[in-house]
Amino acid sequence: MPRVLGGTSTMIIQDNLSDCKIHLQYRMPSSKEIISYRNGGMKRVKNNIENRIGENRLEHGLKILTGIRDGDFQKRVDGNPVDISSDPKSKNYDPDWKNVIKEHASDLIETLAVQVFDGSSQVVAPESAASDGEDTEGN
Repeated sequence: MPRVLGGTSTMIIQDNLSDCKIHLQYRMPSSKEIISYRNGGMKRVKNNIENRIGENRLEHGLKILTGIRDGDFQKRVDGNPVDISSDPKSKNYDPDWKNVIKEHASDLIETLAVQVFDGSSQVVAPESAASDGEDTEGN
C-alpha cells in the first residue's frame, strides 16, 4: 500500500491504564513540522542545554491530533463518567475535547508523536541472494 501524502490516518494504541485500545485520528505532519519536532527536543538557554523532549512530544502530538473515537474517553461530570467525542455531530461532542485529552492523557499524545515523528520508517536489509544458494554478483 502506498504512503498517502497529506491526509489523515488512525493510530490504535493499547492503553494499559484502561486496558482498552484507544483510536487517535491524526493528520500527516509536513516536512517542516518533522524538522521542528526533531530540533525541538533540546533548547539552549545561555550556557545550558534544557531537555524539552516531553514538552516537544506533547506540543507536536497535539498539532497533528485531529480526533478521538467516541467511547474511548470519559470525563467526570458531577462525579459521573460521561463519554466525550471530537465529532461535532455526536451527542457526546465536547468542544474542549483536545484540552481534556492534553490534561488527562498526555501519555497517549506523546506515544502518537513518537510513532509518527520518530518511528515512521525503518531500514530493511536487502535480501541476500547468497541465502538461497546463489552467489551474489561480483563474488
